[in-house]
Amino acid sequence: MTGRGTFLLLTGVAIVGAGLAFAAGGDLGLAVPAALAATVAAAVALALSLTDRLRWPPRPVVPLDVDPSIALRDALRGGAFARTAVIAHLRSLEKRFPEAVAPIGPEEEERVIALTRGQFLRWVEARVAALEAAT
Repeated sequence: MTGRGTFLLLTGVAIVGAGLAFAAGGDLGLAVPAALAATVAAAVALALSLTDRLRWPPRPVVPLDVDPSIALRDALRGGAFARTAVIAHLRSLEKRFPEAVAPIGPEEEERVIALTRGQFLRWVEARVAALEAAT
């Protein structure tokens, strides 16, 4: 069944259920289940209509031709929150030369993020120097 057909079916169930609940009057044994069916059908119909309207086609990912050193420079200027990006960049470099330096563990990463700006820059320089020495 198409989306439109499902929507029309659920709308019909909601209208019939509401009419049946209204016609039942004081008979709660009939009115409550009919009202419940009408409410559920209306909610599902609403959800289906909204998902069709809110589901945008995915945007294509546009590759950026940016030199990795520019991204690293921007991350170094970004402050404490950008330090994780610097560490991730260093990790990607270290994967190319695993024998050069020991991998950065979670404890060391937390310690490095907590360093002052000067200490952090010295730590980065030492890691880069170790990588340069290995190449």
